[in-house]
Amino acid sequence: MALNNYSHFKKNKAIIKFFITSLLTSHPIMAQALDWQFKPSLSLQTVYSDNIGLLPKDLAEGAFVATISPGLSLVGKSARNRLNLNYQMQNIYNAGGNGDYSLFNQLQFTSKSEIKRKSLFFDARATMSQQNNLSSRNGGDNISGGQLRTNVTTFSVSPYWTPRFNGYFNGEVRFSYDKVMLENSLASNTDSFTGSINLVSGRKFSRFSWRLSYINREQKRKESDDIKNQNADGELRFHLGRKFNAFTQFGYSNNQFQSTTTNNQNGFFYTFGAQWIPSQRFNVELGYGNNSHISFRLLPTRHIRWNTTFNYRNIGTNTGFTWQTDFNWRTRKSVWTANYSEDTTTTQQVLLEQNIFALEDAFGNPLLDPVTNQPVQLAIDTPTLVDEVFIRRRLTVGASYKTGKSNFNAQIFAEQRSFQVNQNDNDVLGFSASWRWLFARRTSLLVSPRWERNQAAISNNERFNFSVDVTRSIPVRLGRGTQLNAKVGYRYTNQTADIAINEYKENRITANVVFTF
Repeated sequence: MALNNYSHFKKNKAIIKFFITSLLTSHPIMAQALDWQFKPSLSLQTVYSDNIGLLPKDLAEGAFVATISPGLSLVGKSARNRLNLNYQMQNIYNAGGNGDYSLFNQLQFTSKSEIKRKSLFFDARATMSQQNNLSSRNGGDNISGGQLRTNVTTFSVSPYWTPRFNGYFNGEVRFSYDKVMLENSLASNTDSFTGSINLVSGRKFSRFSWRLSYINREQKRKESDDIKNQNADGELRFHLGRKFNAFTQFGYSNNQFQSTTTNNQNGFFYTFGAQWIPSQRFNVELGYGNNSHISFRLLPTRHIRWNTTFNYRNIGTNTGFTWQTDFNWRTRKSVWTANYSEDTTTTQQVLLEQNIFALEDAFGNPLLDPVTNQPVQLAIDTPTLVDEVFIRRRLTVGASYKTGKSNFNAQIFAEQRSFQVNQNDNDVLGFSASWRWLFARRTSLLVSPRWERNQAAISNNERFNFSVDVTRSIPVRLGRGTQLNAKVGYRYTNQTADIAINEYKENRITANVVFTF
């Protein structure tokens, strides 16, 4: 066990070192005067769990677990560059209650650089995390249920060029390389190569406008078939005054992946239609062809935005009737959101897009201590990690509200996954909420319930989680900017299932202190 942890640490350390070094030397981010914000931290934690293995009641065993987690937050800013790195190394002693030592890395890294002013750019991203292997057998975090999770490492680099041609057209030419690595998982390591070209008409086209785009993506997998996506499309739009325009859209779709369904259809597509813009706050568009749609955009006030599109496609990766909507309403004290989308994706793509640490709250304010202020919990809505393309239909409804001493957050999500080979639908419904109350100076209470129901062909289960934490901020004299947070908490988890081995209950008591320097 110790040897495996050491080799895992060496591999992840090498990845971090290679990735960050290559970024800092491949473009002139260090050549300019960056405004650096560096904040290290150290978390010491003791946990008692009465079911350390997340097993059925007659097999449950209790154990004390200790964790030591150094971390850091690094932010660099200049007029042309942005860099944000958040990292935590989680050292767990008596993991699983059998005296083992485990090491886990959590990393989120992003950078954006303007290499040549308004022309040449370079984006990069990397993550390290732990994820549940099976959606029907969830472990809440790295403390208990060790057999349920896998280590996931992702990174992405993307140079791109934005040419402008004297007002005739503007464009973007982009190349991206993405890599997803998984340990002990049914899903394969994946290398993705993407090239895209997007051109739009410039200011010298007034009576009509146009756009052209092309994307070619190939996902190479070590243990399963590759996936290829190739799509080209264009649009001509004739402006008949400010309030009305007519358009034609056309293109070709060519997607190759394993499937036993008819949801993917390759070939040429076309649409003819018109758009009506009676005011700046409302417009509606209708298009008819072998790919048809109707969409509207509504902005009744400067604080409300609502976009919705209904599609009926004969050509593409997600044929038939689909729709999308995006609603956002902001007030001084609240944020209300609703989003529904349908797309064709893979588990590797979901992992590639996942955030490990939230870097800002619902109001867009940055979280100053994203590593230390958030418990590292595994995502409860990640699909089972397998090598299949699936159609994902996802609805999220959220609300955030703040007062002088309290912050409330709530979210409902529903997701249906239709896998394209085994044709097993996976329906997930979940709810999460939190209430943070500053009830005394430097002392806060956090109450957080979470619930999920997961229905699949293999098994069905429900998981309920409820936690209460009290945190006290204590001034210390260890140096300028040093702060000590002490926290005690309780968490209850109950999972019921139609397969007995997937049922468990856990009560957990936690005490920890966090130093930020």
